[in-house]
Amino acid sequence: MCEIALGLDKAKLIDFGLSCLLNVVEIQVDVKRMDALHWKSPEYLTGGCPSFASDVYSFAMYILKAVTGDIPWGKEMSPVFVKFQVKKGNIPILLDILSGKQHNLIELMMRKDPLERVKMSFIVDKLLEIAEFEAESQSSP
Repeated sequence: MCEIALGLDKAKLIDFGLSCLLNVVEIQVDVKRMDALHWKSPEYLTGGCPSFASDVYSFAMYILKAVTGDIPWGKEMSPVFVKFQVKKGNIPILLDILSGKQHNLIELMMRKDPLERVKMSFIVDKLLEIAEFEAESQSSP
């Protein structure tokens, strides 16, 4: 699980996943006892270990939360429904408030196959590109 610390003009991800520990020690997690199913990747929900790819998936969920103001899949969806949908490879409905570039990035981050997900360096580049485009759009008359 990740926490996001917000400053006046910056955001910082802290405690993002457990993937940084994979080379130090093998992590055994009982997924059935973990909460926050709304943020978990398909492979993690089927018993896989945390990875950078699962962090990418979870980060996409945090972006959706930041954009929509609601948890992915909504508060009304039961954990059983969420787990079923995620394991099938379905993703939450991406609202029309996302631009085409934002929508595409989220889809690339939430691919069912973790090997098909984009890398964090790609995500950072695309987020900077999107932010620059939005800043230019707001400053032009």
